[in-house]
Amino acid sequence: MKKQIEKQILIFTEALGYVENAHIDHGSVFANFSSTEDAVSYRNDLQEFMNEFFKGLVRVKEHKLWKSNGKDVYAFDIMLSLIHISEPT
Repeated sequence: MKKQIEKQILIFTEALGYVENAHIDHGSVFANFSSTEDAVSYRNDLQEFMNEFFKGLVRVKEHKLWKSNGKDVYAFDIMLSLIHISEPT
């Protein structure tokens, strides 16, 4: 994933205010959440953001990994469609 895209995702994620310790590694977003509802909400928000940011179909898969310091840790995989995807101008 291009660094500019990663930067935009992290700015968006931080602006939401309910995501903790978010970072991107190998194209997946890793983050901590206080509740399952927050993780589901983030997946929906991230998918909507990505579909607005790109021309094409983007899906986000959510994976619960483990619990750390009382918070659930999730990974979110961003899957781009096979349609040509162009960055905004």
